[in-house]
Amino acid sequence: MLTPWAADVSPGNAWTEYPRPQMVRDDWSNLNGLWDFAISSKDAASVSAWTGQILIPFCPESALSGVGRLTDPTEALWYRRDLPGPIEDRRTLLHFEAVDYQTTVWVNGHEVGVHQGGNTAFWFDITDALHTGDNELRVRVYDATGGYQLHGKQKLENRAIFYTRVSGIWQTVWLEQVPDRYISGLLHTSDIETGTIQVAVDLVGPQVGASRIRVSASIDGAEVASTEGSDTIALTIPAPRLWSPSEPILYDLNIVWIDDEGKIIDSVRSYTALREFGKIQDADGHWRFTLNGEPIFHWGPLDQGWWPDGLLTPPSDAAMRSDIEFLKAAGFNTVRKHIKVEPRRYYAHCDRLGILVYQDQVSSGTCNKRGEKSSSPKWTRLRPDPVDADWPDEAHCQYRAELKSMIDQLHNHPSIVQWVPFNEAWGQHRTVE
Repeated sequence: MLTPWAADVSPGNAWTEYPRPQMVRDDWSNLNGLWDFAISSKDAASVSAWTGQILIPFCPESALSGVGRLTDPTEALWYRRDLPGPIEDRRTLLHFEAVDYQTTVWVNGHEVGVHQGGNTAFWFDITDALHTGDNELRVRVYDATGGYQLHGKQKLENRAIFYTRVSGIWQTVWLEQVPDRYISGLLHTSDIETGTIQVAVDLVGPQVGASRIRVSASIDGAEVASTEGSDTIALTIPAPRLWSPSEPILYDLNIVWIDDEGKIIDSVRSYTALREFGKIQDADGHWRFTLNGEPIFHWGPLDQGWWPDGLLTPPSDAAMRSDIEFLKAAGFNTVRKHIKVEPRRYYAHCDRLGILVYQDQVSSGTCNKRGEKSSSPKWTRLRPDPVDADWPDEAHCQYRAELKSMIDQLHNHPSIVQWVPFNEAWGQHRTVE
């Protein structure tokens, strides 16, 4: 089954939008489109032939990928495409927005990195592996979709409330060109009492002499505040305007790294908001959620985020945004994103349209038909002193790593009101920790 947006999807327009709206650079290139593709046994060290092509960023199980084939835990996925050569005085970063689940990447036969986790972005600096002329990118992915792996509502056999599994690349792949010294991350916080926006900046590269960070904030194209500092900068906004679903007011940020001679080392664009979530007891002692100190009722659906043609991947940015616009027009102010991490652009749309987001951690599932030990405890229906599932240390560490990755990636989005670590006891373990 295809959605109305499927007819507009082509190799030339598959998810061409900039994928990281809260840290924007102009020097980037999109790698989505047709890639060479093959499937091997999971133990194969390489593939000798490419059996066809796949449309990235859609997974092979989806109709939009052009493959439409279920993969199996006994198999591995292989991808290949050409890359442009190096750019003088610039470093090249290779970004994957999401790949499910275990990923190994080679450039010109050199392994440039590995990653485990199927729901958040990662990147590798591939500068030293590039050479003048033709370059080859090769990717191998293995996805078991079972056991302690965090796979949410994916199942090897889709049935009832569980959906067709997603393997391999399922979000945008892109290149970014940066200087030898560059801004690698931002952390936003705000204080509505003082009207302060604080920006912590992560820097990569050698410290050559003195340098400083300049941050300016603007609204509707007019600058309202600017200041400089070392790596954490606080801006006081005059007459601050607060974010809410009824008035989703955002401040655009320009972050510039400057050397001791006043020359720009690197710069990025971002945005943030002034808002504060909390809780308060009413006159009868009942707890109420608050936004900016005022009670607010969270009203919205449990959003699965699954598409008949793209599965985990929406057919397009416009299709994804239409879901949010529909909910907003229907009178909702909240969405619980159900054991799925959406593309980063989804949260940017929620920020701009004014939708509160409950963000679930992608959980592991329940016991499967092969009789493996369940990763979930018994459902106790609120009985006191429930017993957690017993997870091995290695699986627990991976859970923690993926939870931290999700929170770090999405922390700056003003729309997020809740982090949900466990869904209905699925994969629930070491709860107090």
